[in-house]
Amino acid sequence: LFLHFKRHLKVQLEIFFTSVHLKIAGCGSASYEQRELALESLVEFCREPSLMLELYENYDCDVRCTNLFETLAKFLVTRGVPPEEGQARGNFTSLHKLAFSGLMSILHSLSLRCASHKHFRRDQLETLEQGPSTPSSGETELRRKKEQKRRLTIAARTFNSEPSKSTGALQSLGLLSNPLTPESMAEFLRHTPGLDMNIVGEFLGKRHDFNGQVRKAFLDTFPFAGLGLVEALRIVLATFRLPGEAQCIDRLMESFAEAYFRSQPVADGAAAEDKPQNPLAVTRWVPRERSAEEAADRVSGQGGGPEDGAGEEPTRVPMASSDTIFILAFSIIMLNTDLHNPGVKKKMCLEDFVRNNRGIDGGKDLPQYFLGDIFEAIRDDEIRLHGASNQAGDDQVIDDFFWEGILLRSESIDAFSTTERLLSEAPPGTTERDMFQVILDCQPMPMLTLCYESIPDAAVAMQAMMGFQDLARISAYFDNSETVSGLVRTIFQYCSRAAAGGTVTVRCQIALGSSEQCVTHFAPIFREAEWRGVLEVLLQLWALDLLPPHLSEFDDFSGTDGKPLESLCNIRPLYPPPEASRTADAQSEEQRGYSAPQAPAADGDGFLESLARWFEDETKDEDEEEAESGRPQDDLLFSSAPPFPAPGDKNGVEAAAQSLPVDASDPGVIHQLVKQYVARSGFVEVLGHSGIAKLPPESLQGLAKALVQLSRPSRWFAQASSPEEQAQGSGEWHYVADPVFCLELLTNITCMPSPSTGSTSLSHIWPLVSTHFERLLQYVIAGNGVAEAQFIERLIVNTLRLCIRLIGNSELVPTLLMLTQYLSKLPGKIFSAYSERIACGILVLVQEATLPHSGLCNIFSLLHRISEFPAGVGACSAGIECLNFWLSDDQELSRLLSLQQLPELLKTLKAFAQGSSAPAALGHLSSLVPQLARGARCLAPEANLQWRSLWVPTLQALADIAKDGSQRSSAQAFVYLQRLLLECGTDLALPWEELEFDAWKECLEQVLFPLLQAPSKGGNIAEDVAALRQANAAQLVCRVLLTHMSQWLRSSPDGFPVLFLRLLHILVSEATVETSREPLVESLKNLLLVISADPAFGELSSPRGEGETLLEAAWGVVSPSLPDLRREVAVILDPSAVEPSPTEEVKIQG
Repeated sequence: LFLHFKRHLKVQLEIFFTSVHLKIAGCGSASYEQRELALESLVEFCREPSLMLELYENYDCDVRCTNLFETLAKFLVTRGVPPEEGQARGNFTSLHKLAFSGLMSILHSLSLRCASHKHFRRDQLETLEQGPSTPSSGETELRRKKEQKRRLTIAARTFNSEPSKSTGALQSLGLLSNPLTPESMAEFLRHTPGLDMNIVGEFLGKRHDFNGQVRKAFLDTFPFAGLGLVEALRIVLATFRLPGEAQCIDRLMESFAEAYFRSQPVADGAAAEDKPQNPLAVTRWVPRERSAEEAADRVSGQGGGPEDGAGEEPTRVPMASSDTIFILAFSIIMLNTDLHNPGVKKKMCLEDFVRNNRGIDGGKDLPQYFLGDIFEAIRDDEIRLHGASNQAGDDQVIDDFFWEGILLRSESIDAFSTTERLLSEAPPGTTERDMFQVILDCQPMPMLTLCYESIPDAAVAMQAMMGFQDLARISAYFDNSETVSGLVRTIFQYCSRAAAGGTVTVRCQIALGSSEQCVTHFAPIFREAEWRGVLEVLLQLWALDLLPPHLSEFDDFSGTDGKPLESLCNIRPLYPPPEASRTADAQSEEQRGYSAPQAPAADGDGFLESLARWFEDETKDEDEEEAESGRPQDDLLFSSAPPFPAPGDKNGVEAAAQSLPVDASDPGVIHQLVKQYVARSGFVEVLGHSGIAKLPPESLQGLAKALVQLSRPSRWFAQASSPEEQAQGSGEWHYVADPVFCLELLTNITCMPSPSTGSTSLSHIWPLVSTHFERLLQYVIAGNGVAEAQFIERLIVNTLRLCIRLIGNSELVPTLLMLTQYLSKLPGKIFSAYSERIACGILVLVQEATLPHSGLCNIFSLLHRISEFPAGVGACSAGIECLNFWLSDDQELSRLLSLQQLPELLKTLKAFAQGSSAPAALGHLSSLVPQLARGARCLAPEANLQWRSLWVPTLQALADIAKDGSQRSSAQAFVYLQRLLLECGTDLALPWEELEFDAWKECLEQVLFPLLQAPSKGGNIAEDVAALRQANAAQLVCRVLLTHMSQWLRSSPDGFPVLFLRLLHILVSEATVETSREPLVESLKNLLLVISADPAFGELSSPRGEGETLLEAAWGVVSPSLPDLRREVAVILDPSAVEPSPTEEVKIQG
């Protein structure tokens, strides 16, 4: 009926909905079966997308029609759940389910249209800045009508509340003129639907001048010409309700009489008079009460004079003035009340009515046939005063008067218009936007929330979750980002809450599937709050061990031996995955192709089939059901109803959602299937390389902000949760695991720029990331957060990962170097614990990046700190590997030399030589300068020439180790010093001929002379060890002097004597110390023996001149402190020429 005759039955179909469907479906007195049938019929209507669109266009956009679509939506929302929320689980009946399904059908049909449009095709996914297309002319006209209806509704509500104060508001709506005129107010009262007729009657009946003017203009709007008095009165009283006050009725009837009387033609005799007369006192013709056809003839002029040619009764009567109409109108109202009021027992007859109206026409009687017509018209058809009977509700009277009103309405409203668009191809426009807003205004969210949370039916829960998705899709299409954000956050919260229980329940799977759809379709419009919801879902999935390995496993460094470093951060999922039984494995193979539990279509549910299922459900024990299901304990059961219509729908949006919940009974199989689903879901895709590259800057920044907020332990900041909250359930695990996971994910995203837009994307999030890492490191440097060892480890590793991956970006280098500088400032205890990781990370950074001068300084600073912890063998080994990388590569070494970094290199080698890496460090120290001096390295010529400037610093570093290093390091340092200073013709030999005397002088003064001096008291070296090292130093110095003395004399005859005497002064001063006397005296004696036996030395002049030789000057330095040494040397040189000393004579005599 509706589909084929709707063009001709617009008003009737409106009544069909409001007074039949909705009335029966919502009537408490109707039987359950009647209500169910009515709701089923409504649901069939709701499943017709074009029908819903036509309902809105023809009724909600028509000023004189009910908001039928809005009424239907409100009805479905209110009837979709039981009235008392606390009893929803037990009272959710098939009636509620039908109403709920009807609303979901409306939403889903609109959602599918939005999803099929280009704005939501995944290959053309864009942000919502484009919005729907420009509205067509038809849509513009509909919006104009809807806006007019909205303004009239507001105006009626405003006037009904306070008529005297509504003028300003009505003028602002454009419904009253400004300045206000009686005519504009009369038009408003006459043609505005929704006005309270009681208030209209009271307003028109007031005695104020303006009200009187409005009353006169109001009644002048009626076409009274040619209408009988009863018919005219009936039309007027249908527009307002007569007030109860007699004076108000009097004023209204008086104005009615005047307007009606003026509308009638003037009698012939009165028109012939020339003098002006009062129009209300001029005799006029008043039509008799006739049928509608006769009245139409009179209007068209076919009625003649008082009598027609055949002598029949006149069709009209003359009346002298409007007073006659006034009295007769009162009499008609009294007659109507008397005849149709059940409280009046004795009814008025025609004679009584004629008698009551004698002499009312200026003292004359009206014709009896005229009064008889009036009496019969009232007797046969009551004048229904507006408001006299129920107009709506369950007690509405459906009678002939009711249907006559419908017919009258159908004549005054527009015809039913049908949509000519093919909805599957036409994109939703402004009309659909308004329809969706109507649904949102009905507040469907509480109904969806209650159905998902409280109804123990999986099909209902899936429909509710699909309803959330449909609302989000439609809101996104119409650029309602706030609604999308709220819906997406709600879905994520449901998923996180369901997964927090530790098992993969049906409700958890439903929420997970919906969450995945949200990520797939709405990620480009996500902001911080939405991304935080995504991350909370991922954290719960990690706790359930449902994430793929590349998200749940963390990158780390390997040691110098190639094996992964032992980690303190060994976080495992909170809930171990259940094991699948063998029987379940076999079943899962058979059910692998079945994605989700589906029920047969609704039209296949026959009466006998339904009855059989009902008996089966009633006789099955609850414990048996749980035992048979074998699934995780959950409050959701699968009913026979389908989760949503058209299970065979292959739409891309719908097909993905149908993969959850999985069809399996064994918890282990469920876990495996869900994990496979997650591995190929939008969660993984959006956080991958291609997914991050597709995110717009605003969304990417929101993701970074969410990760920053979640990637810091809560105890580190003021908003930390209470210890009681953290200790409950899984709170402690999440406290440790959540920051680690989010910090890892933040680092991964920062390090995966897209090839095309990577630098641009990175520039949007890098300030957030770098500032976050700086604050975390500063917090640790301040000595805080020591208890969070696992997080600190990942903080250090990810800091180095950022430096390694991003050091090639010149714009980020200053910030990255600052991060490495923060690492070097970590407290000693923390640095010692993670020194090996830092060293291995530095090694990778040095090998893969070309560092500037400041970067090398930071690296040397870190290496120097690593050397402070010699117990860390792995750390020192990695540090030496880093140094070896520079020293073994000619290009890198040249670069170090060009950047003036050799002092830092020598300083670092010296530091490492103090610990377990001494051999390698000393080897590098001793071989570097000879290689440069002999040109053994393929370096630039200017680099090879730098060996002279590097010679003394290298020797100085070795001397410091020989003097203050460990026993092993000291001994090896002395060996390397001897090779460097004494050997010739070996790999460590230097081209002595190229060294000037000044270079040797610098070597002795800065390296060898300090080496001779005893260490300060209170040091870490024992006195006997220090004395031994001093003796070795003395031997080394004397050998160097004797080896190179001839060269020094040739190159600087005047400078050598001074240097030689200074050496003697140092040896003598150190030899007088009791702890080191004998070894130093022996070295000094050997030196003096050699020079005394050399004739050339005896010819050298003393620097003091005066004819003194250098040998005499030397003995002048030695003899005062060591008086016996000269004689001992002389005895050795010539035993026979020297007499024994007094001391020796005493010994011989004894």
